[in-house]
Amino acid sequence: MILALARTLTAPSDGLRFPVHSGERVNVSEYEVRDDGVTNSIGGLMSATNDVTKGFDSTQSTEVSLGLAMSEHVRMWRDGEPVLMKIKSHTDCDDLEQVLCSGAVSTRRYGRAHYREVASFDSSTSMICVGITSRFSHASESTIGRGLFIQLGPVRRGGLYDGCWEDVEQYIIRAAEGAQARGEVVVGRGPNPGKGEPAVLISTSTVNAWTYSVISASPAPTVGSWGETSAANDRATLVATLSATSRIEAATLTTAALREWEIEPFNVAIGFVVPIELMIHPENVRIEV
Repeated sequence: MILALARTLTAPSDGLRFPVHSGERVNVSEYEVRDDGVTNSIGGLMSATNDVTKGFDSTQSTEVSLGLAMSEHVRMWRDGEPVLMKIKSHTDCDDLEQVLCSGAVSTRRYGRAHYREVASFDSSTSMICVGITSRFSHASESTIGRGLFIQLGPVRRGGLYDGCWEDVEQYIIRAAEGAQARGEVVVGRGPNPGKGEPAVLISTSTVNAWTYSVISASPAPTVGSWGETSAANDRATLVATLSATSRIEAATLTTAALREWEIEPFNVAIGFVVPIELMIHPENVRIEV
């Protein structure tokens, strides 16, 4: 089945909208980048059933900022307020964990140049719809993507932070893998990491054909390798030749800084300079389900 996300995804007054209802067919517009910072409109003709949407109702949906999914729970921010919910399906949990921070999830701009991952939350059914595009689709004529519908429920247990820092590191490694194409990754407290809060910037720099991994933090952390480097204007910067090992080290240093700043795992958010949608130029953008 071929589906397509519509431009109503980008309605600024109501947040990210996914106009899919059971049996509905909707004519939608071509891909565009809007001035309000949402860059995930996709064109085509859409038909849907409950098997696809799982009962998701776009008329009841509002935009939420996505945090990280760990221990079968996901952090969201609704109107800036943190919300932690349980992901009911193990399959949905795995699917969400695989796409977060990969550069495939729909985004909204915050601040002057950064983008955060967002979803549409249907409060009537406690479901979210995550708009996804192929991570490598910018290299092709069209963009293939899909809508990921996830059923959520209330949190029923404590102790969710056990082992979560390892998951945070894996998300940071994944985000850092795309730093060369996306310019910069910022990691800090959600929903808007780096906006007036302590944050770590992960980027790359190429000098004389050599590519380096650059990681900087402000305020300057004091733990580990951070404490061994001089800080200018309360910002510490570390540089290493770009490699798989350097990405792992960058993630370890980032989580060390976050812990020193007393940012809990589920309050961590990751932002990007360049969203996936600005890396593609499709004539027709399709969503396969």
